[in-house]
Amino acid sequence: MMKKLFFAVVAVAALTFASCGNKSNANAEAVDSTAVDTTALAPETMTTFKALSAQLISALDEGSADAVTQALANFEAMYKTLANTGNLEDLRGYGVLVKNLIAENADKIKSVANGNATIASLVSSIEALPTSAGTTLEDAKGAVSEQAVGLANESLQKGASAEATAEAATEALKNASAVAKESMEDAAANAKSAAKAAADQVASDAEKTAKEAKEGINNAAKDVEKSVNKTTKEAKQKTGEAIDKASNAVKGKLGL
Repeated sequence: MMKKLFFAVVAVAALTFASCGNKSNANAEAVDSTAVDTTALAPETMTTFKALSAQLISALDEGSADAVTQALANFEAMYKTLANTGNLEDLRGYGVLVKNLIAENADKIKSVANGNATIASLVSSIEALPTSAGTTLEDAKGAVSEQAVGLANESLQKGASAEATAEAATEALKNASAVAKESMEDAAANAKSAAKAAADQVASDAEKTAKEAKEGINNAAKDVEKSVNKTTKEAKQKTGEAIDKASNAVKGKLGL
């Protein structure tokens, strides 16, 4: 049932995401940040948020829809991990920071998404994360689907799973910052590898084109040479025939 609901949400999000740029900005303004002290977050929570933020910005700069998808999913997985630890204060503050970050980068996300229904769904889900003073742990846990968690980095999934205990979530939280940095490095390495492969392909295609052009020029030169040789041979033959004809005519007149 949850899986069907997730895909239904994906479909709806895909239809509405095109107009959510202005809506995201409005949502950012609507977040009651005065009720949440984002400066009081635990060091590991703030460090992880910064690492996840860097991952998203890097993915947007690369223009990679896959990398943006995982970065957004990582934000949700981290939110649910905080819910599983039972830390409501950090969860609310973290949620506000994430919402604001998404709103600030709404246009870039929309540009990279380019109709990607999964990204649209993740953005909508993040915008709807409970962050009010009345938020309960059950509200927070229910706000993040298992499908969204499944799109996150494997290590982050451990603390965000429905079965994760508070102890397991706390342990996952300790490693979340390093995992986020690792994800960003992996994405950068993949992008670099893809760029190199593309550059190598361009160079290979250029070399092939140059080779074909050279062969074409050589073949054309050979054809011209053959044509010239044929014309020269024919000209010599005709000249010889003309000389023989003239010579025979002279001889005829002389009676030779």
